[in-house]
Amino acid sequence: MFDNNISARFIEVRKDVGYTDQKEFAEKIGVKWRTLQTYEQGTVKKTPYGFIELLNKHFNVSKEWILTGQGEKYESAQKLEPSDIQYDENKMVSAPIMSIKASAGMRLSPPESC
Repeated sequence: MFDNNISARFIEVRKDVGYTDQKEFAEKIGVKWRTLQTYEQGTVKKTPYGFIELLNKHFNVSKEWILTGQGEKYESAQKLEPSDIQYDENKMVSAPIMSIKASAGMRLSPPESC
């Protein structure tokens, strides 16, 4: 069954991935702001499949869910790439850079200064 409320799903995805601003989101996925705006407002009769593919590529959104509103919203996390991860600078902490040798895990060889 086809659900014609696709524009609401576009908005839902944008907000889910942390974008409240349409212009920033449009820039992230590589479309013009006005184009995104028409898709979200539902003023186009047919949304190009390429736009749906962009959402899938950048945010792992299920094409089936976008088109029909059914199934899982997001596909397996295996397709995520580091460039797709959103960082919130307000939630980051600073750590001083120290000029010492350090390691984590088991030592495989004796330290150089022994």
